[in-house]
Amino acid sequence: MRLKQLEYFMAAAEAKSISLAARKLYMAQPPVSRQISLLEEELGVDLFKRTNKGISLTPAGLSLFRQAKDLFSDINHIVDSVKNHSSGSSGQIKIGTIASNVPYITKNLKGFVAQYPNINIYLRTDTPQALVDDLENGNLNIIFIRKNYYKNPNFSTIEIAKSQIELIMHKSLDPNPNKREVNLKDLNNIPMCTLRTDDIWGYSELFLEECHKVDSFPKIVCECYDTPSIMSLVQAGIGVAFLPKMLLNNMCISDEVYSKPVKDLHIESPTVIMWTNDAYLSSSVKLFLSLFGYNKEKNEAGMFE
Repeated sequence: MRLKQLEYFMAAAEAKSISLAARKLYMAQPPVSRQISLLEEELGVDLFKRTNKGISLTPAGLSLFRQAKDLFSDINHIVDSVKNHSSGSSGQIKIGTIASNVPYITKNLKGFVAQYPNINIYLRTDTPQALVDDLENGNLNIIFIRKNYYKNPNFSTIEIAKSQIELIMHKSLDPNPNKREVNLKDLNNIPMCTLRTDDIWGYSELFLEECHKVDSFPKIVCECYDTPSIMSLVQAGIGVAFLPKMLLNNMCISDEVYSKPVKDLHIESPTVIMWTNDAYLSSSVKLFLSLFGYNKEKNEAGMFE
């Protein structure tokens, strides 16, 4: 068994397609297929189920995939350690985030990139569930996400910011311009933009449930996939939204848009950095985490959630 064969196998497993894996490896498909076939012959097992729709891992293939991921993680550890001894801090940090946290991250990245120019930053935005899935699969090192629905013992987190959930609105839709808070009863027939019904945070669902308890029924004018879309609609005066107050600071919003707390409805939405407990954290990742209070000894002792 050679490392190149494992590399081709891993690429095919992640792409769920040998042809797509070959393109990502900048190779023709036949050599990749041949090396995977030789690997199967050597091991005496089928690693993939092959169908017209693509490939999927067999039980034996899944076992090899998990062990190979650990092996390549160890290799990366070795490479990272040697590079740090010879040329200072270097490497790559793969960061995932929900869109609303991008301004917060870029603000913290500016000084970090200046201090560690040899560390490459990979940054992408996606839905919360996609980020968590890629974190578990090892495709991301850390993610910035909201804590509410991810109290999982397999994850470690550092809480970096708290934010109250409030009613965000354009001044033209404020039901009580002269009051500092909003009453649920005053929102009857007020146009509202909500997150989709399958959204994991559940802000909109919770808010509407509380409204209905007091016979108040906001008028749902738009259901959105993400918070940036909602904030654009709010800024245009199309509807109000029940979201974390910090979005006002993290996104480019006009002075005519502001938030107010909802009376008797106090909910927080902490932002956290998250990583998996069993993941290898390179020195470059640890350096980045140290910006937010990461401490190697405390973390290994289980001081973070």
